[in-house]
Amino acid sequence: MTPPYLSLPPTDRLLSPRTGWTRAHWETLTDHLLDSVVPYASPGFAQYRLPGRASWSGVALDGLEGFSRTFLAAAFRIAGARGQVRPELIERYATGLANGTDPSSGEAWPELTDCSQQMVEAASIAVGLHESRPWLWDQLPSQVRERVVTWLSGFIGKRTWDNNWMLFQTVSEEFVKSVGGPYEQHEIDRGLERIEQWYVGDGWYTDGGTRNFDYYGGWALHLYPLLWTRMSGDEERATLYRGRLTEFLTTYQHFFGSDGAPVHQGRSLCYRFASLAPVWMGALADATPLAPGQTRKLASSVARHFAERGVPDRRGLLSLGWYDTFLPTTQAYSGPASPYWASKGLLGLLLPPEHPVWTAREQMLPIDENDLTVALPTTGLLLHGTRHDGIVRLVNHGSDHGAPPDDPHYAKLAYSTRTAPESAEHAWTRNVDNHLALVSPDGVPSARGTIHPLECAGRTASSYTETPEGTRITTTSLVRGSWELRIHQITPTPSPAPAPQSDPNPLTTTQSPDAEPPASPQPPATGPHVLSPPPNADPHPSSHLLDAEPRPSSQLWDAERHPSSQPTDAELHPSQLSDAEPHASPPSPESQGSSSTQTSPPSDEPAVSSPSAGPHPSHAPGSQGTPSSVFPLAEPPSGETVSQVLGVTVREGGYAVSDVTPPSAVTGPGWALARRTDGLTSAIIGLYGWQRASVSRDVESNAFGPHSAVPCLHAATPGVHVTLVVLSGDAVHPSALRDAIAVEVSGESVTITFPDGDHHTRPIPT
Repeated sequence: MTPPYLSLPPTDRLLSPRTGWTRAHWETLTDHLLDSVVPYASPGFAQYRLPGRASWSGVALDGLEGFSRTFLAAAFRIAGARGQVRPELIERYATGLANGTDPSSGEAWPELTDCSQQMVEAASIAVGLHESRPWLWDQLPSQVRERVVTWLSGFIGKRTWDNNWMLFQTVSEEFVKSVGGPYEQHEIDRGLERIEQWYVGDGWYTDGGTRNFDYYGGWALHLYPLLWTRMSGDEERATLYRGRLTEFLTTYQHFFGSDGAPVHQGRSLCYRFASLAPVWMGALADATPLAPGQTRKLASSVARHFAERGVPDRRGLLSLGWYDTFLPTTQAYSGPASPYWASKGLLGLLLPPEHPVWTAREQMLPIDENDLTVALPTTGLLLHGTRHDGIVRLVNHGSDHGAPPDDPHYAKLAYSTRTAPESAEHAWTRNVDNHLALVSPDGVPSARGTIHPLECAGRTASSYTETPEGTRITTTSLVRGSWELRIHQITPTPSPAPAPQSDPNPLTTTQSPDAEPPASPQPPATGPHVLSPPPNADPHPSSHLLDAEPRPSSQLWDAERHPSSQPTDAELHPSQLSDAEPHASPPSPESQGSSSTQTSPPSDEPAVSSPSAGPHPSHAPGSQGTPSSVFPLAEPPSGETVSQVLGVTVREGGYAVSDVTPPSAVTGPGWALARRTDGLTSAIIGLYGWQRASVSRDVESNAFGPHSAVPCLHAATPGVHVTLVVLSGDAVHPSALRDAIAVEVSGESVTITFPDGDHHTRPIPT
């Protein structure tokens, strides 16, 4: 059986020319999800104990999670159909509510305590009861309603974690208030007041005070306040939240590829299509810049994307992973039923069948028609998407989840809709993909650490980080189509970092294990920048380099071979070799330009080096700059060399591509490339300051497949390094790209000239 693993209605290509999906598809998906969990229900339906790894909360609370999160989906389904659903659906959850709140049932839910998982689940139950009130709550026996109120009012006087959890108390106590139960108004208000301190502008919130920009901004910090207004009727606050959501969706719509794949970044990714919650809420609250046909096209693309890749699985369940079970994508708080927060992505069912979102013809989104670049200055995030392959890439100069410690879903330089970071523990220790590392003599790579944003506007974003030893790494990203050009400056003696700003409104609530220190200074809030191709510009400026049919790889290799100039690994790191800095070896079949499907253990494949990996050789276009392959730093004050001061080598990785079979790999002078069988290609090309290239392979390290490969560059001396990173569904020709992009490095600046003559000059930080 091949996915999708559920029987869907016939497609309607007149109403939905892009996806074929209609409301009937959404109802079918929801019914399938709800029916599939029934075999795992307790006798009294108060718990759903699904198969899979237990969370740190334990089996009983995982069972409550199974009830509450599927109940949210059931409530949307019941309310959207105005109660015209199979009676057993309503009866099942009514029975569960009765037994879950009855201490004598043997299935009673634990009472709410400070910072407990019950708080999360109580909020889903409260929202579900409010939205389905005429068909469920109003029909419950009075003694059951009283018990539910007693359980929910356990929130009173309790503390929550200082992040999106504060809104769980807000909506739960508001529901209790709406049905005449006990509540504390200041506790309802506290969460709403706290999110004002987390609002950074341009429609974006950070989750909990530091630089936590991820999907929680949409499926929690925008969602719950507007759900609260549906309970409270507070029109003044509703107007405020609607305005922010409209602004948020102006940029958030670009976080999805044309095939519906969300950018794979941030925590709790097993919630998958919960990422649609703010999109649906925009339509529900009349707070969206999207036309009704665009809203449905975006939402249906996402749901169809997962369904066609086996979500839900053969059992009809949502697993702990992305497409399949992959536990490194999850967190310790994730249990077998955690993925059912995806129920938030079914919010659109609250829109009646006659709503324009369901009746209007699907309309294309910007990524379907043009390449796009979107800068979010307040977050430090920069998006660039390409129409021809539908891929969206997220360049990260601002979201670090309060690092240190680093997290692979926040610490990378870039993410995308077609790739995932190497996140298994053994791969995270090596920390190769989308990362510039200083590699110690014993092979240990530096972490990224706290991200300090410097700039994010137009096609450019930049930031700096510092190692524990005080070395500053400043990176500027310039995007163009499928390309990201990175300029790195490694400085051994940085100026003192600015002191972090203290929180002007410290909370009295307890900090969580994921606790968030005070926020770093924010870059100026100048508004998001959405760029389209300039008038008369070629929408695919690199199309002459990314041909439909790739040249034979041997041509790429032979064009610039300099075998006599290859430095030894001893020259790169005389003290010790490591897996991160692979041993020199005779050329393999890959280094002769052929592709490989080698199933080796985690390693870097034999590398190829050439001085032309630095400034272009004299025969190449753009031959400028110093004759050395590495641009050296000024002498440190002590008079020692940079290598003596740092004692490290430099390594940078591109995107990790992964698949069910090992990606093929090719290396050449100053470049490396990895390609999946479907043509998705990750390439990294050294334009300045690099000496050799390799491909690093790993297994069972990536959410997108068991075999992964990362193209890498290496340099012996830290200094200025200019890199071209490419992720494309088209063919990529690294040698042609390296010849066509000119780099000039002076003592104070780096100038990049693209093939069409467009050039950019960036200062070198000191």
